[in-house]
Amino acid sequence: MGNVIIKQMHVRELGLCYYFDLYAPSRLVLATSQLYTSLDACKRGARNAVRDARVASVDDMTDPTRRTGASPRFELFREGESYRFRLRTQSGDRTLTSQYYSGRELCENAILMVKDIVLEPRFYMLEGYELSELLNVNIDQDEEILDESADSLDMELLTERPLKWDAAAGDETENADEDTDAPVDPFGI
Repeated sequence: MGNVIIKQMHVRELGLCYYFDLYAPSRLVLATSQLYTSLDACKRGARNAVRDARVASVDDMTDPTRRTGASPRFELFREGESYRFRLRTQSGDRTLTSQYYSGRELCENAILMVKDIVLEPRFYMLEGYELSELLNVNIDQDEEILDESADSLDMELLTERPLKWDAAAGDETENADEDTDAPVDPFGI
């Protein structure tokens, strides 16, 4: 399970902007989004990137005999001596760009890791030093992500066992019931 963490930054020409990072379970940043001028647009971008990454093919741009693949797709490319990838959406827009990888195999493994992470993502919003989980995220619908957040969470929660969302009670409880190994899905994915 990986994490999608929405962050904010101030850009002189644009003011307050938002972007998201896709984190591996090891807390390694695998890819970063473009900048968005509104939080809602960033949430939609994160939702669409996760949805598209699930079905994206890999287009090897280092192969001169390649044909451009259909979107959504991961584009594997070289930048100097390093390898990187980017995710193109169904409309052809670039939503994610990876970090630099020293070898092609490392970059291909990162793409595979992204495809695994997006199967069960957890969404968070980082404001200052407080990390809040975004609830009611439904990747498979075209509705906007709701701006409801849980209580502030400690950064250590990223590596701990997830909490179970109890919709009837309206709060999170620890996984202490009979089936503790069952996957937790507070987002309805």
